[in-house]
Amino acid sequence: MIASCWTAGNYAKPLARGDSVMEFFREYLNLRFDAIEARPGFQFGSRSVHVHNLRLTHRIWHDSEADWFAELLRPTLPGSREFLDPFPEGGVRVWALGPFFSSERETKCTQGRAERFGNLARPVLVEEGGWREADWRNVSMGLSLETATALDGMHVIGPSMKVLFHVIMNDICGVS
Repeated sequence: MIASCWTAGNYAKPLARGDSVMEFFREYLNLRFDAIEARPGFQFGSRSVHVHNLRLTHRIWHDSEADWFAELLRPTLPGSREFLDPFPEGGVRVWALGPFFSSERETKCTQGRAERFGNLARPVLVEEGGWREADWRNVSMGLSLETATALDGMHVIGPSMKVLFHVIMNDICGVS
């Protein structure tokens, strides 16, 4: 179903950007889409699909809420706002809000703080920037203590990453 949706939607191979959590997700995306690409006759299209976590996992260590909000709006190049730059027509930008932080790895790295940062970003990204939100905090909460690399409470991957994939595919394609 995903392959036919990707063909019908003329979507390019999705890209995952952000911090270390998204590096793990990028590997998972590549694994899934490499298998789809190997199908006879399948070809990626030209509509961009970007999944980004805004480097939130790392930003909450150091930034105040005001600094975080300013980061969302700051020019990265003259006349440019990284997260609000115009996106290619028909492209899809997905904001991966999560995972649930099951422990305080570093000072200030708490779930409550991550949620406040997310609440600051939502109006900018979703309402102004046209991003889609893939909120996988709740599902990763249930899986946070049973997954690989979750020893630090922030790198919740494994089963919850698979769910993030399906949340995004359901949003884009209407399938799980």
